[in-house]
Amino acid sequence: GLGVFGMAARLALGVASSLKAESDRVLRQMEEAEAARKMAKANEAMFATLLRDVDPPITTTTTYEDLEAVAKDDPRWGRIEPAKAKLALALYIEGLIAAEAREAALAADAFKALLRRTVADGDSWRDVRARLE
Repeated sequence: GLGVFGMAARLALGVASSLKAESDRVLRQMEEAEAARKMAKANEAMFATLLRDVDPPITTTTTYEDLEAVAKDDPRWGRIEPAKAKLALALYIEGLIAAEAREAALAADAFKALLRRTVADGDSWRDVRARLE
């Protein structure tokens, strides 16, 4: 017969083989999950370019339905789940609102600077208008 050492060796080989198969399976799953994450990230990036490129451009009042109506035939549409697409649109619009606020603040600052340069205490509208023309 095999004896105790032979049976132990066979058992050890079987366990080692089983462990290797399990580790290979886990490694494959990890690789597949990583590939899926990379694909999801690529799809999100493509959707982001769609938001930037869509015509007519997205405004602060654009709804998801508005976007879908103009983008549904674009190959980048539908690559991410609607919930993620709605979130991406909301974040994009938040960025637009922030940009508009920055532009408004810059315009207000420029207007105040113009007033400081052209209006002095005691000026009449006629004096100011003449300087602005």
